[in-house]
Amino acid sequence: MNQNAKATLEKVGKLFDEQVQMLAFSKSFHDYHSKYDGVVHRSHDSLVYAVALRKYKIDIQRADRIIDAVLKLQDLREDSPYFGLWPWYLEESIDEMSPPDFNYADFCGKELALSVVYGYDKEKVRRALEAASYCIMKRDVQPWYTNICILGAFVTLLIGQIYEDKAVFDYGKKRLKKFMEYNQIDEYNSPTYAKIAIEELTNIKTHIQDAECKAMAEILLDRFWKMVMEHYHPATRQWAGPMARAYTTFLKPEIYDELCMSVYGEEYDSGIVNGSLNFFNTPFTCPEKYRYYFSSIEEPRVIAEQYNGKDIAYTYMTPEYTLGSFSVSDMWNQRRPLIAFWNENGLSCSFVVRLLHDGYDFCAGKLEVKQEKGVAEAQLTILSEGGDRHNDLDRIVDGKIMATDFRLSFVFENTVPQYLKVDEAVYDGKRIQASTTNRTIDYVLHKTGQPEEIDLKSLGRTIFRFTINMEDNTLQI
Repeated sequence: MNQNAKATLEKVGKLFDEQVQMLAFSKSFHDYHSKYDGVVHRSHDSLVYAVALRKYKIDIQRADRIIDAVLKLQDLREDSPYFGLWPWYLEESIDEMSPPDFNYADFCGKELALSVVYGYDKEKVRRALEAASYCIMKRDVQPWYTNICILGAFVTLLIGQIYEDKAVFDYGKKRLKKFMEYNQIDEYNSPTYAKIAIEELTNIKTHIQDAECKAMAEILLDRFWKMVMEHYHPATRQWAGPMARAYTTFLKPEIYDELCMSVYGEEYDSGIVNGSLNFFNTPFTCPEKYRYYFSSIEEPRVIAEQYNGKDIAYTYMTPEYTLGSFSVSDMWNQRRPLIAFWNENGLSCSFVVRLLHDGYDFCAGKLEVKQEKGVAEAQLTILSEGGDRHNDLDRIVDGKIMATDFRLSFVFENTVPQYLKVDEAVYDGKRIQASTTNRTIDYVLHKTGQPEEIDLKSLGRTIFRFTINMEDNTLQI
């Protein structure tokens, strides 16, 4: 075990709660699947920790106690629609989640299967893994759900291999082949999910014995690594946009360090290595032919690719800055449909555009962008159908929302607002004036003390047209 893995394992170990044999975290926010706040014990994170303990032979007894504790949380009611699933937390059962997360058959199933690879009694987890594989196969995620399609392929391949179950193994192989033939990445350029795809393809290459599966994994790994490294911007140390799914604007420290370790080796030390246990459980290595992208960019380049089968993902990258956009996109919280990075006074700076409903990103905005190198002309309209906080899990009803605050916000990090020109800002037939802070330009569309109904179907003309020009930092409003 190298020092980075040891330090990460020790850091995670401080979260271990002896009373319940799981990792404890503080949670103070609501999300798509859970409304629980407070101290929570996470099922998946606990299993990742257990696999690491087994892999590195640190404390196998603790690892097995964790596995035993998490096994008890799985829904094994055969008449349940959630048969085979785990809840996120010990504190919140499957039935209490809103709704349960079907991805947890994949995530928890993977860790349990890997625990068998590292010596856990396969008969003790047979029922759990059979139930997880049943749930995965019944759900049958299609290739557009990039990371889960690949993850589920690995899980069913490994379970089928462990128990010599041809039906389960053949399902996993067929699913992997289907993704390869799909020949596109709908979760395009996602820092979080490209990483998961690379991890699981590395797992297939490492743990699955079938030669054809290994060969497919090798081909797909090349596709993902090319996408990742082409979008890395050395000058800002950021992941250039656009991104179909991202949880932060700036690259998370652990993902940056994992990229460094994938290029320079696991002994790379940034001073404070932020790698995750997932990485040390499944170390991945960047192919030699793509490593030069990580060190420098000598001259400007354009990446223009089809995204989701119809729209264009466009990235312009120079040694100084990067600007990326989707030709058409919604405004979901995890989208980065128009995003720029550059350096200023030694800091990485960014620009993003957000449509906010009570402080949270409103999905049902339609952003259309025409980009040519460092200039992007954009138009935003507001739809009356679609999602509010989530495209599927939080749908708008009858075109109406309740709101105290509704606004378009241009957000600049580590810099003052610049590079931006707003050509038109009209809401419900009226021109809207901007309010500027030291990091945002806001167009407040609706603001009240108490929630009031907005009927999106009956809005008059509503349109915002603006230009982001990375060649001209004198532009503003």
